[in-house]
Amino acid sequence: MPACNFAQSACQAALAALRKSDFSPDEIAAVEVDTYEAALNYPGCAARGPFTRPLQAKMSIAYGVAATLACGAIEEENYARLDDPAIARLIDCLEFREDGAFTRAFPGRQAARVTLVSGDGHRFAHEMDDVAFADAELIERRFLKAAETALGQAAANDILTRVRQLDGQADSSAIIGQCGSVQGDTKTDD
Repeated sequence: MPACNFAQSACQAALAALRKSDFSPDEIAAVEVDTYEAALNYPGCAARGPFTRPLQAKMSIAYGVAATLACGAIEEENYARLDDPAIARLIDCLEFREDGAFTRAFPGRQAARVTLVSGDGHRFAHEMDDVAFADAELIERRFLKAAETALGQAAANDILTRVRQLDGQADSSAIIGQCGSVQGDTKTDD
């Protein structure tokens, strides 16, 4: 996930609450984020902006949750929208609360609950008792998306095929060579 470890379960809970609610982002009047003490007190995690760099936004639970709600997805592209008024509005209506049970469960579990409240008072909440880790399919999908952008579709697919066949290879030099040759092909002379 493209966010600070402490922000991940809150972002995942926000996405699940959004899907459960069937709200459009502009119908959300309040966002309540319940999480554990360490997440709220880690430097940058409770920051509300303004954000001038993507890394600042990635560290912020408020930004991550608001961007997830505004975009309807947890994606790397969310962190390129630092001046998005929809994200800023959702950050402004977000409230943090420490949940004692979540604090006691940490570090074994990284729990979060996100409650969305509409303008007419409807509430939808989703609770994560721990961060949901990415499975192999999600990792491969994210790799292909990033690699295709940087290297092109053919190179990305070739590298993924080679990674999938690593168990049958003596070493990873073919993958490194593929990355190096592609990288060399995309450089331009100054």
